[in-house]
Amino acid sequence: MIILGIDPDVDKSGVCILDNGRIVLLKSMMIPELLLTLTDLHINAIVAIEDVEQRKATFKRQNMNAGQMQKIAQNVGMVKGAARQLNVLIKHLGYDPRLVPVGVGKQVKKDAELFKRVTGYTERTNEDTRDAWAIANYIYNEVKNG
Repeated sequence: MIILGIDPDVDKSGVCILDNGRIVLLKSMMIPELLLTLTDLHINAIVAIEDVEQRKATFKRQNMNAGQMQKIAQNVGMVKGAARQLNVLIKHLGYDPRLVPVGVGKQVKKDAELFKRVTGYTERTNEDTRDAWAIANYIYNEVKNG
């Protein structure tokens, strides 16, 4: 079972490919490279993408001024736009993307050492790629456990 997990972003999305739960690809990709990767899989994969539509555009945080909050709102809006476009393109390629709740794998996303211990993956990662793994792993476990 091949699962491609995507943490959408405007510039480079985190991408993870699992083959029966084992990481075979983990990297950040621009949208054209991601689409080529999906084309190469020949629809033999389950595609999972973070459901960023669940995320609010603005949220109140302590010690944050209006400019900082506006910047967060803009960034979230750009990610939502990228996710919408990715969903359209993924469907155009013949896949039926599964939406994964925001926040899945929050611990491994923020902690590279924990990610290494959990996965055994020792190469360099970033928050986006670790999040992509959590998204793919969520669907892998969902499918595996029926």
